[in-house]
Amino acid sequence: GVGEQHIIGFLKSKHIRSISIFDNNKSKVKEIQKKYPIKKIYLRDSDMIHDNEIDIISIASYDNFHFEQVVMSLENNKHVFCEKPICQNLKELNKISNLLKKKKNLVMTTNTVLRCSPRFKKLKNEFENNTFGKVFFMEFDYNYGRLNKITNGWRGKIKNYSVVLGGGIHMLDLLLWLKNSYPKKIKSFQNNICTKGFYNPIQDFVVSLLQFDDGSVAKVSSNFGCIYPHFHRVMIYGKKKTFEQSFQTNNYLSFNSDNNIL
Repeated sequence: GVGEQHIIGFLKSKHIRSISIFDNNKSKVKEIQKKYPIKKIYLRDSDMIHDNEIDIISIASYDNFHFEQVVMSLENNKHVFCEKPICQNLKELNKISNLLKKKKNLVMTTNTVLRCSPRFKKLKNEFENNTFGKVFFMEFDYNYGRLNKITNGWRGKIKNYSVVLGGGIHMLDLLLWLKNSYPKKIKSFQNNICTKGFYNPIQDFVVSLLQFDDGSVAKVSSNFGCIYPHFHRVMIYGKKKTFEQSFQTNNYLSFNSDNNIL
């Protein structure tokens, strides 16, 4: 799973001396042991986090375990990398935030990786250089397209599983990074039409409208039930230019001197 990618990443780093792992799935642990140079296997996550030899805790567990593991790691003076979401509600977030204020020597980060994409780095540069002119509307759609991962996987077993925290957060992070500001108004709607009748009711579709101080508006959706390839759809509408990233195209549109769209 994703945790294996963490191992691969750490093995490539010249700063890492050794890697140890914990996983509830013992057969998975044995499989990983055969593929990589693992120093030590832990029987409990707390044993790993309390080990003084460990400097960094990298968390790729299920969403409902993140908060407890993050807090335990920070309290034991570990640097933390945690898959999104780092927690599930505001109360948990406040506790993590307060801990980080006390532990100023510790570094914590998460995998909101879209801002590392060359395409979106270019988009960020165009934002800063006013290539689009005044941007008045943006659309960010997290089209998951893998509903079976809810109905047949671990996500469907978590009470109040959030598709926003589990996926849409990537688009929210991209939006806030591009705008470099926070919205002043938010209005959200949701439904569970695609998972209706499922034993653990989950709001599998959430859409939000966000308005910023400069008057611009953004739409962000977390669409887990869609019949669509897994994709990050982005639309940027500016007075000078439009950017479209969809499953089938990646286009810039603007007017030429004859007011024809290019």
